[in-house]
Amino acid sequence: MPKIVEKTPSHKVQGQVSPATNTRQNNRQKRILCTAKNRTFYRVCLYILRGGKKPPKITPLATGKNRGNPSSNRTPFPAFTKPILRNISRNLHHPSRGLSWATANKMETETRADLTALRDSLESTAADKGYLQAVLHQAVDAIIAIGLDGTVRSFNRAAEQIFGYRAADVIGRNVSVLMPEPHHSAHDGYLRHFHATGEGKVIGQGQRELPARRADGTIFPIELGVSEVELPGGHFFIGLIRDISQRKRAEAGVLAAGHHAQMVIDSVPIGILGMNRSGTITLANDTATKLFGYEREELMGQPVEILLPQALRGAHPALRSAFFSNPQARAMGTGRDLFATRKDGSEFPVEIGLNPIESDSETWVLCSIVDITERKRAEGKNTLLAAIVDSSDDAIISKTLGSIITSWNAGAERMFGYCASEAIGCHIGIIIPPGQADETYILNRLRKGEHVEHFETLRQHKSGRTVAVSLNVSPLLDAGGRIVGASSIVRDITARKQVENERSNLIANLKQSNQELDDFAYIASHDLREPLRGLSNNAQFLKEDYAAQVDEVGIKRLDRICFLCNRMVLLIDNLLYLSRLGRQELAYSNTDLNTVVHDILEQSESASGEPGVSVKINEKLPALVCDATRIGEVFRNLIANAIKYNNKPEKLVEIGYLSEYGRQHNVIYVRDNGIGIPAEFQNEVFTIFKRLHPEDDAVRGSGVGLTFAKKIVERHGGHIWLESQQGQGTTFFFTIQERQKT
Repeated sequence: MPKIVEKTPSHKVQGQVSPATNTRQNNRQKRILCTAKNRTFYRVCLYILRGGKKPPKITPLATGKNRGNPSSNRTPFPAFTKPILRNISRNLHHPSRGLSWATANKMETETRADLTALRDSLESTAADKGYLQAVLHQAVDAIIAIGLDGTVRSFNRAAEQIFGYRAADVIGRNVSVLMPEPHHSAHDGYLRHFHATGEGKVIGQGQRELPARRADGTIFPIELGVSEVELPGGHFFIGLIRDISQRKRAEAGVLAAGHHAQMVIDSVPIGILGMNRSGTITLANDTATKLFGYEREELMGQPVEILLPQALRGAHPALRSAFFSNPQARAMGTGRDLFATRKDGSEFPVEIGLNPIESDSETWVLCSIVDITERKRAEGKNTLLAAIVDSSDDAIISKTLGSIITSWNAGAERMFGYCASEAIGCHIGIIIPPGQADETYILNRLRKGEHVEHFETLRQHKSGRTVAVSLNVSPLLDAGGRIVGASSIVRDITARKQVENERSNLIANLKQSNQELDDFAYIASHDLREPLRGLSNNAQFLKEDYAAQVDEVGIKRLDRICFLCNRMVLLIDNLLYLSRLGRQELAYSNTDLNTVVHDILEQSESASGEPGVSVKINEKLPALVCDATRIGEVFRNLIANAIKYNNKPEKLVEIGYLSEYGRQHNVIYVRDNGIGIPAEFQNEVFTIFKRLHPEDDAVRGSGVGLTFAKKIVERHGGHIWLESQQGQGTTFFFTIQERQKT
């Protein structure tokens, strides 16, 4: 600040000022101007000395490149300079227009002191303001001043770069222009709420992340902190804004990388757990959560001991400490079985691999966990199969496609006399008799991937004797599905062949015997009929020709002879019919059993005409493929027996069908309320000519009806049986083998 060196004139002049005075004043004015290096101080002095009536335009002290620039922002003097200016104006502009030397000198001294204070104040204010402007100009973050009405009052260079606006385009506009929806529309409401209650969503709430909008309309994330300040010019809101787009992209990249890593870990088909030195679980993949039955959140932060069997939990911390004292990648529990525990408490066998991981802060371990339950089960099965193979009576032999023996069990040793060391590595031909050519046939089928089952052939013992065998041969495949050999199960069927031969001989003999019996029955039926018929005719002739000579007793005896002859003929006919049932082919056809039963009831006098007899069909009978005539005979015999052996006043016969009965399917039954059959005789009722009750000649049967029924049912591949309670009735059941309809 320049010093003022001129003196106040010692003379006083009233009215006009003398030229000398004007000259001194002009010189003093020039000296002041020469020494006034500050434009602001110059204007203050000029205003005072010239007695100006209008307040001057005061430019703040400028710094740097704006020094002396008249176009820079103009602001009035601070409020505290006004009393100084009034004092100077009052003293220098007295109406007398003249001052005594002493008064002028005193006023000069006071004025100099006032101007010095004013100069110092202006310089300090200007320096502070210049420093603040430099700070705002160079700030990295956007700094925006907002009035109480929400309009922008200042907008620094960083704000221009972040939002894409020039300061002049934003200052004076509502700050909501920098906000996207819904904040854009709601901002004025936020301000009104703050003015009314003092509660703000952002003001005074620290740093918050919000979306912002650039001049081109793009939305980007910012970190915003808003504070309320009170300045001489009033209340303002100062917003400190930082563009966090890059940080968000980096965070998104980190999250994406972490998510990708988690996806990779989750896709691994083995369980993976991360554990720190204290045994706390810090990582778990999806396989591990499924393996142990926990949710991921349930495992994180838990001690790893919760996954161990109860008996091992106490000793595990010491084992863990030993591992971390010398961390090396290795398998856990080498040489012994390890078990883990699921959430439900069940235990399962596992294999565990330990891999130490070094990070900046600590060492932790990555555990790979494999459930080996299936492997253990397979090993158990293999052990069991090996035991079965070794203990099998059958020979189990494997060979290559070149017929070289690769395995030979104890059964093969017993069957063929060679021990395993003698057979393995040899050609399968050591057990094939000379001239037996079936090995080529078997290999050709195996190369096609076919199985050879129950192939009967001959093999040779080490001693040279022949062994009858049954072969089951299957192809052996490698990991790629290629056929590399064959496995044979060889069963010695020598004894069975002997039995079969004996049975074949017996069957042949039986067939011959049956044929002879059928021939005898046929001959007997023809050859016996003639003498019986002659005997019956002669008895009848005696009765007619010698009736006068024969008394009543003789007549009865002649009638008896005729009756017995006729009965004998009937028995011979039945015997002949039974023999035909075993020889004749059945006439199969689609048959509705309901029609068959109705026809029998219409033709049977005993069923349709006898009083007190009721025949009822309970369920609709099925349609089957059978010999309708023969099945009709079954129904006829069963219905006749149900009526014949019934002593009830109301004789009831029920016919029905059951889809299932016991272990039988498609069962047909005929039930009566007759006299029943004692348990000791129930197995004899189907024997030919067997009668369980005494009969008179009028109703006596031949005793072959149930025999016929049994024979017909068995010819149809079925089965017949009965259930009976004495005095309550009998039920006959029978089935017919199902056949495709023609």
